[in-house]
Amino acid sequence: MVIMGNIHKPTVLAIGGHPDDVELGSGGLLSRFVTDYEAEVHIAIMTYGTHHWRRGRIFEEDQRAREALEAVKLLLEITDDSKAREHLHLGGFKDCELSKTGHAAIAFIEDVIDVVKPDIILTHAGCDLHDDHRQTYYASLSAARDFHGTILLYQTASTVPDHFAPTFFVQLREEELDKKIRMLDTHVSQREKDFLSHEQVAKMAEAWAGFHRMNNGAKLEPFAIYQSFWQ
Repeated sequence: MVIMGNIHKPTVLAIGGHPDDVELGSGGLLSRFVTDYEAEVHIAIMTYGTHHWRRGRIFEEDQRAREALEAVKLLLEITDDSKAREHLHLGGFKDCELSKTGHAAIAFIEDVIDVVKPDIILTHAGCDLHDDHRQTYYASLSAARDFHGTILLYQTASTVPDHFAPTFFVQLREEELDKKIRMLDTHVSQREKDFLSHEQVAKMAEAWAGFHRMNNGAKLEPFAIYQSFWQ
């Protein structure tokens, strides 16, 4: 498979603007990487996502960082916090202010890439209404300008539907959809958001399968291929 290359145990780096973005956009694929390919998975989060101005609520930074750590532990099926922290990279930038960071956001991702040395990178699609998501997309591609592996772009709730053109689909098995949902459930501070509900997550996956005329309860996780090298 060209997307995967010929790597038995790939190293995968998934980059998100906030805690829960990676799980929402690529939790199923990450689960497949771990279970089927024995992949080493790392998650990099640009901001803590603590400035929820529309609700007038501010969550403690350590709460959302802890939620992200619990998601990593669930994904990798480990219980040790210190081991899980080796797979979680926190940028610590302010929510909704990534556009003000200049080169710092790019430098953070460059440093993670240098340490992790991934074979595959997952990041936001650029056609997104959330500025942090767009800035993460641009910073990821800039940081990966000398990267010659696969880059896949994932969808979130704020991705513009008419502009997102996925070209790679992962058919989710029940255990992968279940793990994706359980990873999202670790973000307890975000449970009020409708698009993170079990029903909505399943419906989105079913909608993509329905669009491609797949019946019998099939569910798909969509990605756009930014680059893939056939070696």
